[in-house]
Amino acid sequence: MDLQEKRKLDSERLAGQLAQVKARTRPWRSIIALVVAIVAAAVNYEQGLSSLHVPGHDTARPVTVITAVVFCVFAAGATVGLSGTTRAALQSRWDRRTPLWSAIRSCCCPGRSTSAS
Repeated sequence: MDLQEKRKLDSERLAGQLAQVKARTRPWRSIIALVVAIVAAAVNYEQGLSSLHVPGHDTARPVTVITAVVFCVFAAGATVGLSGTTRAALQSRWDRRTPLWSAIRSCCCPGRSTSAS
């Protein structure tokens, strides 16, 4: 085995390890996004919608609008991330050939066939 082959094998091994690390940290990114969304919602609630219409509250207006946008973005990201994680966990735990899996697929995904894929 020459040096180039060894480097190629090492880079492939490192790429595999990097993929494993990314897969393990993926749920944490969604959980952190959910926490940030909850904090943004709390700050927005404390500012209140009435601060948008009260004169003299110039700093409250941008804070209210920005925290509302931050909440929407991070809540959507957390929802998508956690739903993907949940789906992957449920698919790996249930055998696709069981009657329960067929019933769930026919109920939730009417356009798809119920055969094992």
